[in-house]
Amino acid sequence: MNLIAYDITDKKRLRKLSKLLESYGLRVQYSMFEVDITKKELEILISQILDIIDKESDKVYIYTIDNTKAQKEGKKKSIWEMIF
Repeated sequence: MNLIAYDITDKKRLRKLSKLLESYGLRVQYSMFEVDITKKELEILISQILDIIDKESDKVYIYTIDNTKAQKEGKKKSIWEMIF
């Protein structure tokens, strides 16, 4: 599971990135998404993100959350359930 947060300086790029991330995961805050995808899908997503953002002025942070214990127990937890 991945948590993706961003700070985009241009409204047009912001909308494009937001729509892209909505197609992959769940918005958990205004500029933060929870995305549960494979490593290969994440590589594709990163490539798509790099095509949208301005590397000089925009910021995108991707955090991988280890959900192994919950998966072994047959439970799928959201990032927020694991944090709190």
